[in-house]
Amino acid sequence: MSEAGRLIISGLSLLALFTALGIGPATVWGRVPAAFALAPVTGLALASCLTTTAILVMPMEIAAWALLAPLALASVALAALAGRRRRPNGWEIAVPASLGVLGLVLGVLPGLLRGTAGPFSLAITDVWLYIPHSLWLRDHVSWDGLSAGAERYDLQSVMGHSWAEVHGRIGVDAINAAASGLLRTGPDLTVMPLLAALFALVPLSIWAAARALGAGRGAALAGAIFGLSPAALAMVGDGALGNLAALVLAPPALLFLARAVVGGERGAIGLAALHWGGLLAVFPEFVPPMVAAAALCGIVLLARLRAGRLLTGFRLRTTAARLGLVVAGTLLLAPNATVRMVAQLLTLGQDAPIALQLPPRFLTLGNVGAWAFGLVHIYELPWFEQLPSGRRALAEGLPVVLGGLVLLGAIRRAPRNLVLVLAPVAAAVLFGFAAYRHYARGHCEYCLWKSLTLILPFLGIGVALGVHHSLTLVRSRAARVLVGAVLALAAGSVALADGKLTRAVYRTNAFVPASMRDLRDAVSSLPRPASVLIEGADSTWFQPTFFLPSVYYETRGIQGVSVSFDAPPETTLLLTPVRWPEPSGFRDTRRFYTSGYDYVVSPFNGVSSNRLLIARGGPVSLYRRAPIDVVISRTGWSLDPADAERRLPWVGQPFVLRISSPSARRAALTVRLTRPAGGRSTLEFERRGERLPATAPAPDRLCVDVVLARGQTEVSVRPRFEKLLVPPIRANFEAPLPRRPRLIGIRAVHAVPGRCPARGTL
Repeated sequence: MSEAGRLIISGLSLLALFTALGIGPATVWGRVPAAFALAPVTGLALASCLTTTAILVMPMEIAAWALLAPLALASVALAALAGRRRRPNGWEIAVPASLGVLGLVLGVLPGLLRGTAGPFSLAITDVWLYIPHSLWLRDHVSWDGLSAGAERYDLQSVMGHSWAEVHGRIGVDAINAAASGLLRTGPDLTVMPLLAALFALVPLSIWAAARALGAGRGAALAGAIFGLSPAALAMVGDGALGNLAALVLAPPALLFLARAVVGGERGAIGLAALHWGGLLAVFPEFVPPMVAAAALCGIVLLARLRAGRLLTGFRLRTTAARLGLVVAGTLLLAPNATVRMVAQLLTLGQDAPIALQLPPRFLTLGNVGAWAFGLVHIYELPWFEQLPSGRRALAEGLPVVLGGLVLLGAIRRAPRNLVLVLAPVAAAVLFGFAAYRHYARGHCEYCLWKSLTLILPFLGIGVALGVHHSLTLVRSRAARVLVGAVLALAAGSVALADGKLTRAVYRTNAFVPASMRDLRDAVSSLPRPASVLIEGADSTWFQPTFFLPSVYYETRGIQGVSVSFDAPPETTLLLTPVRWPEPSGFRDTRRFYTSGYDYVVSPFNGVSSNRLLIARGGPVSLYRRAPIDVVISRTGWSLDPADAERRLPWVGQPFVLRISSPSARRAALTVRLTRPAGGRSTLEFERRGERLPATAPAPDRLCVDVVLARGQTEVSVRPRFEKLLVPPIRANFEAPLPRRPRLIGIRAVHAVPGRCPARGTL
């Protein structure tokens, strides 16, 4: 099966699994007209609770078949028995199913177009935090120890183990681990389908909540469209598993809590505990604002009861008892998630140095509404002022109208709709500004944005209720046409922004092509023991932090194969998961390099050398090293994305040549250059601060005499340009990747025993 086909099959399989797990509880205890739409959301919550607890006693590969599969069958059987009593409405199945499939296709579309299952990343490489964690949980229980030497040669196992030990957000990683076990593949091939499946569940969550609050099908569909907005789709491109799953679980968690505590529904008590347990497991950061929203709901409802003289001591005790049952059920369903949540929340009060490096989000009062309703995507905000005038007018004006619909939906049938729609919005805003002031020296835009993501599904619910009540209040045809026109404009704007974001993800440089997986087969066939060095770890544009872990993933974990690399610290961020001992948040990476390697994995497949080509795996090639091997290291962005076949490093900054020799000797280091249009730019060489004179045996060659030590010899190289090198600036994330400036390219490099020719001394 092709990887593009695998994306669709895997995504549909995950949606089917969630639906099967949740269809029994949603049908029997949900008491909502949209039980089918609620089912996969409830299934996600159940899977999060089960797997988060199961990691204490079994690997997820076992839990997938011992827990999830049997419970899914039992849930389907329960729903079938309950379904004999009532016939499901076809529209309540067809509309959510269509929304889910549309969301799934939209989420995996870049992979379909590229012909790969990914993973992908756009601007934040979170995906390489989740994959090692999922890999560890698939094969280990959370408290398993590391094998000897892992801290040196299996950094992704170290990373997965470290994440499993200390991090609170574990629910969706455990699900991904179980999914890879069910589908008999690696978590790198299931993370993209899982992200897309989670994105597909956002509109279903909105639909189910809106229908439960009384919205008609058409109005619920209008609100659910905002669940497919780029505000949530951006999390698929950036790999934000936990945050995205929390958006799915937050509305039913608050809805069933209100129905359990106020309405006293027995089924709602269990469903509230289940969804809150799932929320604890997937994204503990949302628990404080959700608790605050629930508290606000309680205060308003108690005040209403007091005003109506319905508040008695007995009623207070009954309400408290119901709340206690929900809390007890949550603790019972997700005990490990609860413990991890507490540990996670205790660390949130500490302003870690890493917070200083979080990216800005460019949110302002003028554009936050456009982002929240999905009229522009988050990576358009830096250029919001430069948007075409018509689109910018819509992006500024439509949120006001849509906000009016949300207010209309909230104030009708108050206080129920009021507290269930506006309370979480208010809590998210308050907690967001508190985080903004607390972190990154009082200016953490990223923290504010992260908190504001909680409002996304509740805005969709508010729109659905607003449309429903506006159509109920206004009977004139003209007014109905006006509401329809507003919704059509909003849906068109959401679709346009989704398309732009999808194009940006499609054009990203940070993805794993299907052909790269051939690298694992090639490395697996090497004679043992084998030592493999990764070259050019920081040479890709614009996310070298994605390239190194993706290549490392395809070469590590093979018995008898050890992996080394040489890279600047910022490139290795996602391979150094220990608690940061330095203010910068990075460690010294020199200990991960060795001169005693046997093979080289390199992206510089256009550079000629004395190495022997063994195999090619997408953008990288596997070589047997030369007797005296030269590694081109720390070039920074040097690869031109337009070079698909013969990829040369076009150097633009000082870099290093690491020469590995089995013995001390004198050698001639030759570098062959390519300089477009006969340019006269050249290179200067140094060793230990002393300049090494170079000769020019030919117009395109430089040769340097070097006395090699046994093991590694380091030669520093500084480009000397005949004209100013101006790196290009990418207009925005949707623009094609810019060409690398081509002033000095390295076409060949090799070192042989002996001396350089004398003529042509520079």
